[in-house]
Amino acid sequence: MTRDETKKLMEAMSGCYVNFKPANIKATVDMWSFMLADYPFGEVMEALRCYVLSNTSGFAPDIGQLVNMMHSGEDLNEMSPLEAWSIVY
Repeated sequence: MTRDETKKLMEAMSGCYVNFKPANIKATVDMWSFMLADYPFGEVMEALRCYVLSNTSGFAPDIGQLVNMMHSGEDLNEMSPLEAWSIVY
């Protein structure tokens, strides 16, 4: 993931979580960009999407939570039971 892609990730997280307001956005982008450099942007964004749709804590994920979602072995594009039933319905 590039630094510009990391900025897009931060923007998405800010849009989803009103309480996500890093004190130093430059340092946050630098650190997240460094930690997620080996991961494709699309996979990280898909992990964020899955996190947002499944987590009810109301708090943005940390780096480890997103990486865990990517390494969980689950197909992030798999349809949830609710989505499947909505198609059947």
